[in-house]
Parts: sequence; C-alpha cells; structure tokens
Amino acid sequence: MENSVHIILQGKGGVGKSYIASLIAQYIISKEKNLLAFDIDQINATFSKYLALNVNTVSVIDDDLSINPIHFDQLMMDVIQSTSPVVIDTGANTFNALLSYIVQNDMLAFLHNQGKNVIIHTVIAGGDMLDDTANGFYSIVSELKAPIVLWNNEHFGSTSKGQGHITDLALVDQHKEFIIGCINLPALNPQTFGVNIRRMKELRLTFNEGVSSSQFNIIEKQRLTMVQRGVFDQLNEIEWP
Repeated sequence: MENSVHIILQGKGGVGKSYIASLIAQYIISKEKNLLAFDIDQINATFSKYLALNVNTVSVIDDDLSINPIHFDQLMMDVIQSTSPVVIDTGANTFNALLSYIVQNDMLAFLHNQGKNVIIHTVIAGGDMLDDTANGFYSIVSELKAPIVLWNNEHFGSTSKGQGHITDLALVDQHKEFIIGCINLPALNPQTFGVNIRRMKELRLTFNEGVSSSQFNIIEKQRLTMVQRGVFDQLNEIEWP
C-alpha cells in the first residue's frame, strides 16, 4: 500500500465517512507505520480530531466563503510528493467540488502517471439513507471508473432493498469490475458494542488508544478489539492495487 491514495467520497452527510477514514488510516498504520492524512471537510472536520493520526486540515474556501477548486492543486501536490500512503476525508460540503475537480483535471490518470494507486472509498448506509447513498455510489463510479471499496454501513438500518442485498442488485452489479472490496459495518448491539464504539468515537480515540485507555474496562476493551479485528480482517481480504 506504499503508493496508495485513499479518497473517501459520498455526497450524503452523516453516514460515517470520517469514521471510515479513521478505520482506513488505522489499518494503513498497522501495515505501513507511516501515513499522510488530510481532512477537507469545511464544516465538521471530524477526521482531524483524531490526534493520534496527525491529520492535516485543508481549507479550500475563499474569503467570500465559497469553495475554490484551485486550492485542491496544493493538496494534489502534497499527495504526489508523499512517500507514505495518503488518506483524504471529504465532507458533504466539498464532495461536488472535489469530484468535479478530479474529473475536469483527469486527476486519477495524472496521479497514476505519478506512480500513485488511487482507491475510492464510498459508503452505502442503510435505513432512510439507503436510496440517497446508493445513488451517490452510482454517480461516483459512473464519473470516476476507478477502483472502489464499498462500505455497507448498517448502523442506520439494513442495506437490503426488497428481496436482495444492495451489493447484489443491478445498481452495484453492473459496476462490479471496479469494486475491489466490500466492507460490512454491521449494526451493533446498542447496549454493549454500540455504546463502547460510540464513546470511542466521541473521544476521537483510535482502537489502540481505546484499548490502552482507562476510559474502558477490560470487557469493553475486548469488544473494541473484536470490532477492530472484524474490520481489519475484511480489509486484509482486498487485493490492493
């Protein structure tokens, strides 16, 4: 994963993008030790609050508070110059601007020519968010046609639709050539695992920090370890470019 660039994209807010960014970052650190991370969310820079990950905040807003895509140039320069894997977390407020910038500047091909392997991570969330996030996935894969890791977040409800799971439906099936992995984030027992993960996220702790923290007892630490292992085992199954 040495030359990998991981970009989290989804136009819908509040679906777990920053948590997913933190999971990817922690996984990379467990393999590569080094990481360069960016948070370009202009309103809720949640990813940058994970202090252990040393995330850089990037402002792409001009004095008139509008997003100016020219500011993405410096971000891409930093990506090119990095000798470490890169993780970029986006917000719903920067999604359209960044997607347009990538497409208009043929940025994926450019980064590839610079020796970078770009992987797009997107999330389909269940419940009331299912249709919006599924459509978001469709727009991303249609525009970029790049290697994609699809995250199914069932925290908000099932990601099944009708008689089938979303990953088996035509919407996803017709683009399977681009999907290099599907990661499932199952609904957690709200009285045990759910409480522990929510508190870890509220404290902006990594799993390693949570397991080492006095904020959790030994049983709670066991649950955190189980959740981390469940995600990392799935990530280990992916054949990364």
